[in-house]
Amino acid sequence: MPTDDGIKIRSFSASDRFVAEVKAAAASGVPLRPGYVFAGDETFLYERCRRAIVDSLIDPTLREFSLSDLDLAETSIFHVLDLARTPSLMAPFQVIFVRNLKNLYTRGGEEGRVRGAQRLFPFA
Repeated sequence: MPTDDGIKIRSFSASDRFVAEVKAAAASGVPLRPGYVFAGDETFLYERCRRAIVDSLIDPTLREFSLSDLDLAETSIFHVLDLARTPSLMAPFQVIFVRNLKNLYTRGGEEGRVRGAQRLFPFA
């Protein structure tokens, strides 16, 4: 996002690069990486990246079948991993947004259980 003097705002540069990567992948058919992590407290930047994925990659008629939005405050990490390993029968790919990853590493979180599960889920 240019400012009045033409200088890009530094805090937007990572999201600008990501949005450009998603749009380029959608236009060219080049696959994206299997997963991305958006970390930080900037909800605006997270929503900007999320919107780029949803608008550029997911057919609106298939959103119900290919888009999941999960919160680890309400859902087990094992449910998320199970969903990621199960191919959709109705859509060519899945997009899974997982919020509150920090819950894995808080007191009483599932960090130890996740380490044990890495044998079963090598990409975890």
